[in-house]
Amino acid sequence: MSIRKFCTLIFAVSIIFVGLSLADDLPSRYHTYQQVLDSFSVLRDNHTEILKLDTLGYSQRDSVPLIRLKISDNAELDEDEPAIFLCAEVHSEEVLGPEVLLNFTGDIIARYLQEDPITLKYMRLLEIFVVPFLNPEGHLVVEGGNLDWRKNKSDNDSDNVFDFHDGVDNNRNYDIGWSFDTTLGGMTPESLMYKGCAPFSESENRAMAAFAQKYKPVAALDYHSPTYGTGQIAYFPWNFQGGHGASPDYTMMNHICELFAGKLIKDDGTGPYSQATGYVDKGDIRSYLYGYFGTVVFTVEVCTTNIPSPILVDGIVARQLPGIYYFLNRALGPAITGVIRDSITLEPLEAEVRVQQRINADIKPRKSRADTGRYHRLLDEGDYTLRFLNTDYREKYVYNVHVGEIEPTTVNVLLAPLRPRPAAPGLLYPEPWDSLTTGIFTFDWSNPASFNRFRMDVSRDTGFDNLVIMDSIITISQYRPSVSLDLGRYYWRVKAHNTNGWGPYSPKQVFLVTAQNDIEIQATLPLEYCLYQNYPNPFNSTTTITFDLPQQTQVELNCYDITGALLTSLESKILAAGHHIYKWDGSDRYGRPVVSGIYFCRLKAGAFGAIQKMVLLK
Repeated sequence: MSIRKFCTLIFAVSIIFVGLSLADDLPSRYHTYQQVLDSFSVLRDNHTEILKLDTLGYSQRDSVPLIRLKISDNAELDEDEPAIFLCAEVHSEEVLGPEVLLNFTGDIIARYLQEDPITLKYMRLLEIFVVPFLNPEGHLVVEGGNLDWRKNKSDNDSDNVFDFHDGVDNNRNYDIGWSFDTTLGGMTPESLMYKGCAPFSESENRAMAAFAQKYKPVAALDYHSPTYGTGQIAYFPWNFQGGHGASPDYTMMNHICELFAGKLIKDDGTGPYSQATGYVDKGDIRSYLYGYFGTVVFTVEVCTTNIPSPILVDGIVARQLPGIYYFLNRALGPAITGVIRDSITLEPLEAEVRVQQRINADIKPRKSRADTGRYHRLLDEGDYTLRFLNTDYREKYVYNVHVGEIEPTTVNVLLAPLRPRPAAPGLLYPEPWDSLTTGIFTFDWSNPASFNRFRMDVSRDTGFDNLVIMDSIITISQYRPSVSLDLGRYYWRVKAHNTNGWGPYSPKQVFLVTAQNDIEIQATLPLEYCLYQNYPNPFNSTTTITFDLPQQTQVELNCYDITGALLTSLESKILAAGHHIYKWDGSDRYGRPVVSGIYFCRLKAGAFGAIQKMVLLK
């Protein structure tokens, strides 16, 4: 008999045995997928300012949403803060993980409502993503009574029938270590540990990878409960067999994991959890997150069995809270962080950030975020050399970067392009909120250092979806429309081109074409609330902040630093409907100038709220 047929027979017998025990339903103390979704929905509806409910992606076979809850102040906004990833139940029979995360979610919200200062700090400085089911369709199989099912429902034999031939173990389907798994279980589709036909063959894993590529999580906890093997233990990355052995961050990871595990008391009260190095011998999420992003990530095996007695669950999940809160606190501790930008256009860049004392050939390039240029890497206290690389830019070293013992060290970097594109032009005329009494006039803007033509857009909306003018072959820094503009509000922007391509657009500006009578002036009053991007941005001395009010409203206009701390209040009173202009000179409430960096302007007008990011470069 062939190995394949033998394994099929063995696993068929196993599945038959499980089928005979289908009456052993999942105890009602454990939440169903729908109950968790309903709980998160109720919490979100009651706390919209700090919770955002969406999906990480969809399951491989049944397209079940992977529920994702974001916890942070201003949850609807991407505030470029360190991302913390908390996930559970990649193995569907390990049902304790979702209970841990559901309990944590309720607890941190309760602490927030009590205005606990440490919790408010976490909310202000972190973006916490909670994914209770990395394998939701597998959980639904367990809900249906198959308490031994571990995988998703991937249709391995393409027969459109779900049976023991199907399913992939999602925690063996990432690329780092996938090829090392040559075990019979890993290679056999009928095995509950089947790794899949290729890395990232499963949509759940691709969704996880897309999230990680965007947010570059600083820290992550992956909750399991042991169906077999050791329980009440936390594993950290890594021992790379066949590579260079211990990770270059071994000392730091070991120390953080020791402190984390020390916060977790075993169920019998005998002492803290154990800790151990995890091996790179299969395609697991721990190796993926650390290998690509330098994430401080632990696999936590909760309890000593996967489905403990319901009367024990409340105590088990409560004992996980001290570890999670320690973890959040460490995520705000010693680290390097900063933003990488093009030195000419000031656009944010995705670039590799090498900590020269923390590299070896096993790890992948750790890069900054493509959308913001932000990098953030936890480190021990010490002195480091940083190397920044992007194939289109000159590499840059920064030496003697000292990381202290309390908080991150910021190193912002400008990289010089090998093929520079033009900087954004400065818009000169019309100036912001100019009211023009004629629809025929000459637009004017500044020349960047290198250009051969411009593109100018004029639109009736802020998104430039309804263009009134679009000309991309302008060769001088002026433009006069051939047709008069109608009365109303307009937005305009310009970008420059050279042989290396288009540079960034200028910040958009608004102007009015009006007639001098009360009816036409009234027609230009705002129809909606809006906080515009400050201009100029970046700025080096003073910047202008503008916003619209469609009706008389109580207004709070404040400036904050990158940590969310209030710098200064620009306004706090009832304002009339209309357009309002304020200037900020880059000083705090005591008149002291602030340093170069990223700041935020926040407008609260009645129920409306908005934030704009401001960059100060001195």
